[in-house]
Amino acid sequence: RVAQHLYQDTIISRLAAVHVVFHSVRKEVLWFGQLVEVNPQILKPLVSASASNGTRDMVLHLMAVGETIKILDATMPLHVKPVPDAKKRAYEWLQSVYACQRGVQSALNLPNDTPQSKELVSVLSLQWQHQQAVQLFIEHFMLQDSNLVCYAQKLYETLRAGSSDFTRGIAIEAVVSVLSSLSDDHKQRRLTTITCDASWIQQTSYAFFTEVVSHLCFGWTVPQDEVVHKLMSIAFPEEANSLPYLGMEQDGIPIIRPFLLHLLLKHDFQKCESYLEKYFESHGSKDQDILLQCIQGFEDSYHQQMSELPHQQKVQETLNHIKEAHEESTGSGHETTFSSLRSVRAVARLRFGLSVVAHTLHSLTENDGSTLDEYSGILLQVAKKVCTDARINEEDIGPAVFLAKQIIKQYGTGCFMALAKRVEYSWILPEQLYPPEQDKGVDPFVVYGQSYSHIRKAVSSAVKGIGFDLLDSSLQQHGQLALLLPLALYERITLMAGKHQQISEDDLVKFERGAAQLSGMCKEMSLKLLRNNLPAAFTGARLPLEKLLGEVVIHVTLVLMSMKDLDILHPLVAMLHTPGSLKNCYLPTMPEDALTEARKALPGTYYECPRGHPYLITECGRPRTKGNCSECGLPIGGENYKLSKANKMLEKGRNDTKSGYLLQKPSPQSKAPLSIRGLTPASCLIIRILMHSALFWASASGDEACVGGIQQIMRTSVKDNKLADFFWNHLLRDIQLLHEVTGKSIDDVALLIHLVLQNIATTRGPRAGQSSPWLLQSTAQRALWEAELTKICIQPILQSLDQKLKAALDYLAEDAKEERDMLFVVVNEMTTDSKSLAHHLWSYRPRITLGHLKQTLQQTNMQKHCSILDQFLNEEPGLRATKYLPEIVQLQHLLYDKYNYRMDQRVAQETTVAQFLADVNSSSEELSKKYRYLILECLKKAWRLIREELPQYARLRVDGEDLMPDVTMETRLDFLIPTTSGHGRCTTALVDYLVQTHNAFIERCQAVTQEKQKRKSDWKKLQVPIAHINHCHLIDHEEQLYPIILSHCRYSLKAGQGQEVQYDFPALEKHILKRFIFGKPTILLDIPQVSYRRDVYASVTFQRVREVIRQVPMPSEVKRRVLGDTWTNQQLRKTTNVLEVALGFMSSGAGSAKMALSSFVQDTLQMKLDSSIKLPDCFLEHTISLWKVLSVKLCKTLTIADEEPFDVEGEDLLQQLTAEQITALDAALERFNLNQLLESLLEFTLIFVKYMSTDQLQTWPIVGTLEPFLDDQGLPEIPNFDEKFPDDIVVGQTIAIWKHIVKFQKHNSTHDIAR
Repeated sequence: RVAQHLYQDTIISRLAAVHVVFHSVRKEVLWFGQLVEVNPQILKPLVSASASNGTRDMVLHLMAVGETIKILDATMPLHVKPVPDAKKRAYEWLQSVYACQRGVQSALNLPNDTPQSKELVSVLSLQWQHQQAVQLFIEHFMLQDSNLVCYAQKLYETLRAGSSDFTRGIAIEAVVSVLSSLSDDHKQRRLTTITCDASWIQQTSYAFFTEVVSHLCFGWTVPQDEVVHKLMSIAFPEEANSLPYLGMEQDGIPIIRPFLLHLLLKHDFQKCESYLEKYFESHGSKDQDILLQCIQGFEDSYHQQMSELPHQQKVQETLNHIKEAHEESTGSGHETTFSSLRSVRAVARLRFGLSVVAHTLHSLTENDGSTLDEYSGILLQVAKKVCTDARINEEDIGPAVFLAKQIIKQYGTGCFMALAKRVEYSWILPEQLYPPEQDKGVDPFVVYGQSYSHIRKAVSSAVKGIGFDLLDSSLQQHGQLALLLPLALYERITLMAGKHQQISEDDLVKFERGAAQLSGMCKEMSLKLLRNNLPAAFTGARLPLEKLLGEVVIHVTLVLMSMKDLDILHPLVAMLHTPGSLKNCYLPTMPEDALTEARKALPGTYYECPRGHPYLITECGRPRTKGNCSECGLPIGGENYKLSKANKMLEKGRNDTKSGYLLQKPSPQSKAPLSIRGLTPASCLIIRILMHSALFWASASGDEACVGGIQQIMRTSVKDNKLADFFWNHLLRDIQLLHEVTGKSIDDVALLIHLVLQNIATTRGPRAGQSSPWLLQSTAQRALWEAELTKICIQPILQSLDQKLKAALDYLAEDAKEERDMLFVVVNEMTTDSKSLAHHLWSYRPRITLGHLKQTLQQTNMQKHCSILDQFLNEEPGLRATKYLPEIVQLQHLLYDKYNYRMDQRVAQETTVAQFLADVNSSSEELSKKYRYLILECLKKAWRLIREELPQYARLRVDGEDLMPDVTMETRLDFLIPTTSGHGRCTTALVDYLVQTHNAFIERCQAVTQEKQKRKSDWKKLQVPIAHINHCHLIDHEEQLYPIILSHCRYSLKAGQGQEVQYDFPALEKHILKRFIFGKPTILLDIPQVSYRRDVYASVTFQRVREVIRQVPMPSEVKRRVLGDTWTNQQLRKTTNVLEVALGFMSSGAGSAKMALSSFVQDTLQMKLDSSIKLPDCFLEHTISLWKVLSVKLCKTLTIADEEPFDVEGEDLLQQLTAEQITALDAALERFNLNQLLESLLEFTLIFVKYMSTDQLQTWPIVGTLEPFLDDQGLPEIPNFDEKFPDDIVVGQTIAIWKHIVKFQKHNSTHDIAR
């Protein structure tokens, strides 16, 4: 039909019509092919079905879905009676479902415009949902106990009888009915064959129901009101224990409530509010736990709603929340009746708003000297009114206390006190929580328990003049640990210097007598502390964060001094006392050689270019094509499996990892190490804190030997007097990164370090002999030491971190009460009355986020058992960004089609996104909207997620000026146009990074799955070209992940007990693997590269033209005619422009060698030429030769006219020749063919020189660089060039050479004519 409509009905027109039609149904054909590949047996029934179909609509893919469902239905492992191999059959059926589910769901989700296809999709979707419900039941129940098969049968029959999908309430009721029946039968012992207990049935029912709801009710289409009402009635039942099979707490509260409430609020906030409003009108506030869970649900919902908003809009929305909530709260006090939803919502809105206020205040401390924007300033003014309103604030409860908790728990006491000391923000510290005049602060050393407390008390008594008897007796009773006295002296004397009456000399002598009971370095350290004879960093007034870090350093130093004989501590003790002894050692947590790490991640054969830069060849590992080094531009690779000149293969065992200290100066953008040699990020950072503390003490001690020793191990240049600041700044960044990694506050992170040190101080391990086995003289030995230190000293604390922190905080709270530090007591909720609702309304709780999940996984040491989940969480930002890959690829193809060979680079550099969109809008408003969406929505979001990764991305590094700051209306267009050099590398590298992230993760999951199954994986390895990529090929998890996390954790908030979160990591990993990952293909990468019209003579384009169409020099007579014609500069420019466009299309395979150039340009390319353009009578095989002849003529003309012949910028490219060089050059030029030399230099300049770095331009001699270039381009060599040309002329002087040769040639020609 298409052929007859568009063309004459011929074979050729029909073939063309096939391509036209295929383009419109490509996706349908793609998924049809996927389904046939999985189930080839569907072809036979499809042939007969399509023959009798009679429709002209494209429904072949839907017919394939129908046949697939029939096969699955026929093989479904449902039997009235149990069979011996039921589990095996169930497993095999599930594998069949997994193999085809991606194809089925993708085919059903394609747009359907005709009535027949819509009706077919409706029927098939219903059947598929019923099968998926049974699939979920089999996964949860039958794989554990195959005797439950009768309930799967019952579920399937009930769903089919109701003929309802899961957007209707009847389907949910069918699921509830089956679960209820299963629970009742087990209670009544009607099924004696069931081997599982009631607890397992309850937990499994909960997991099954939550997955049905999240996947089937909300994963396909929008559920109807009856489903929302039904689920709300399950979350808020009229009678306690009405749904026991879904799991209840002891008092009848459904544990499924938080999950349903979060899901429903996200789906339809208004409907949920309406339901809850009626619920509160009838039930009031008789149940405090319902109130707290509703407040929590609303608060989390507000966070989710605001997470994607721009900053200004988010601040405005928050401002409205706080204002309205404040009005609703005033007058009702704390013990409100909560008779309406408004009062519940008001608390939730205030809690959400104040968390935003806390973040805004923290940003002021992060950016010194920064000023608030107008809206943020108004937000803080409104927050001040709320926090100073006596009607809703009391001594230890209310919004003011909640704001203090938010700041301190997230950002630390140091941040809070720094803000409170600023007059304009002093209102954040309630008057009743002011610290005492002689504030000693929290003493973290109480983690040592009563022994330390007794010694510290004795020191305080002695300081107050009460006497030294108590100190003497305390040291005898509790001085088993030598470091306890110096720790107490530091807290009560060193830190309090200037805050109490000066200690007399006699008393100091008595203190020293007590310290004399100690041995070795602890004695020496105690004397320093008494006399305050410490490095300058530990004296004078201290900010809270400085005090916190100072305590960490002192504690590390004392532990290393007192435990110096502990074998495992040998490297750290050496850093403290004899850092020079670690010269040539591999220091802890230092990075491995990048090439070694790349070899682990990217298999293949590694080579290096002539300048020593490494590159990788994948597949067979042998060179088949040529390319250019991304660092220096020299030729790499080869042809026909022969390596290019001066390239060589790298040794397989080569390891260039450097010894010593390798870290550079820390910056706010420094990121936590993901995983170094198997260390978790938290373990790695803790070891770094120990190391940096030891190095800081050594560098700040003033000991010249220590400073000299540190310089011997440093691979970073730091002056002697700057070493202490260098390591102190690293400590600050380490603490901040550990805060980010663990999700704990800065204070809790410091407390974590003290707990690790306390664990080390009480460790009884092997003592070092004459020589320690831990000398770190190899990378392998370093890895063993890091693993052993982590196992002995760090992991015991991280494994049960929350419990250990809580116990330590209890110690600190008791101590704080004695010291009258009410801020610490209230913030850590040590005064909370479990019976008072008001205390729990304003309690602090961390939100369930991906970060919280990741931290909990690391703390429970489950990474090895759940390696896929661990990698998923580590790679999540990159995997989340892949959801935008189809749109970014579409944008690249649109820009390629629009600008390839058609735009000058300078125009792209001068055009902003705003100007580009306006230009497109002038011709097509619809296309302009499409571009706006692709650029300012998709590309922008993906870029913000990935931008910080690209400077370290080994495959295609983008940094410095080439790194696009952000995607805005002012962004230059050349950043968006995909190229392999310059600013266009940004989007090229982005796509490459996203594809590699996706592929590496999929391949890792395939390998782990196969390893766990101990056999060949059922996961078919498929590949999809990037041009055909669709969302269904990617791990598009963002929308559905949060409900899945909630469905796999016990998440409750009860009055008096706080928040309890327990994750089922194995089940969560299995669910994520099945839902988002299983069956996904890898992506074949092929990024379209735009060649700018003025840059088509880049080497790759010339190489492609020469490979596709053989190029030969123009015939001599044609060349003479061209050179003899009179050309204006305008004619030369226009003609070379036409040739550049032609070359661009020729590189893609257009044309043939013997095709006339003028015919190709005017007939094939349909270019309209004006009369000023002169194309000589030659063929396409002469195009490059003609371009060079005309370009040389143009550049010569410009040079003679003292104009710049080359379109380049920068002094490095325009370096001048010296008088001595000119003399030597003149002598050499007599021996060369100057026309050949000029043509070679022209191509050399435009293809190679203009893309070189400053260092290369200034240092590389042109001798030894030009000849390899000509050889790589397949150009004839210049006889005797390397022998006769001056060897002190560098590449940056190439343009100066060109100009001099032109003038030299003209001078000699004039001289010959005159003679």
